[in-house]
Amino acid sequence: WIRRFSPVRWQIADHATVSKRHRARLDGSEPAFPAPPATEVHVSRKVQSMLGREYWLRFRAPSPRLDENVLAHVYEPDGVSDPPSLIALHGIAIEPEMLKQISEPTLALVQRGFRVIRTCAPEHAQRTPEGYYGGETVVARGPLGFIELFEAWVGEVAVLIEWVRQSSTAPVALAGLSLGSLTAQLAVVDHEWPANLHPDAIFLTATSGDVVETTLRGAMARAFGTERVIKEHGWIPDDVELWRSLLEPQGQPVVSPDRIVMAIGASDTVTPYPGGASLAMAWEVPPQNLFVRPRGHFTLGLDAYNDTVPMRRLAEIVENLVA
Repeated sequence: WIRRFSPVRWQIADHATVSKRHRARLDGSEPAFPAPPATEVHVSRKVQSMLGREYWLRFRAPSPRLDENVLAHVYEPDGVSDPPSLIALHGIAIEPEMLKQISEPTLALVQRGFRVIRTCAPEHAQRTPEGYYGGETVVARGPLGFIELFEAWVGEVAVLIEWVRQSSTAPVALAGLSLGSLTAQLAVVDHEWPANLHPDAIFLTATSGDVVETTLRGAMARAFGTERVIKEHGWIPDDVELWRSLLEPQGQPVVSPDRIVMAIGASDTVTPYPGGASLAMAWEVPPQNLFVRPRGHFTLGLDAYNDTVPMRRLAEIVENLVA
């Protein structure tokens, strides 16, 4: 006989719980994504490596729902006094420290003179609750998991952008993959933040403007059985629709279209291609910055190790800002 195990240990929060915790953000009585409070960022000792200088940043999570430290790994090139910076946001269930260094697409920019800052998402890596794998509790809580991950991670990105502004006069870009892209695109829409919290450019890989479709009916969500499970816990389609404004970007980004680079897979069913194409159209991404590849979700990310054209396009945009 075969015993089947669920890929997720579900702990779905019902609609009433989500409403109690986030209704004020939804109805506008509180900011949907508030600018983070002044945050002290601690910098570790720098050590020499094959990539240049490496060190860690540590700060308290700005989200009022999290009582924990946030860590970010920084890679700085040798011989560059004021490098442009790239803040990299990873995908769900990815452990950034297990990615191969040097050839990893974002870290390859260090050799081009960029400072690269690799973040760690809430509920991933050392932030994973005991007994779970990275990202599991995001999925397991249903809509609440994604609502609160985006709320927290967007605030942390803002803290990192502000730290870059205080430590450098060069431009700063955001780069996201999959879940990281869904977060980055929320961080660049207009939240009426101070200008110093805005990035100068953004690179989105394997993304979608339709986050509800992605998290409920994308291929990964179907494999998990997400839509069926949340229905069993009392959610109906209209309940989910209500929370779109906390899950996906509303309106235009603060970054001009000529500074937005997107790479999307025509066969992507995880963050389904139509949602990514629609976002590119809505944000008026110019043809020279939009890369549509005949790839699925995971092969698109893996192919970035060989297909460096989109990343080089972002680098050119940022370098032109320096010039």
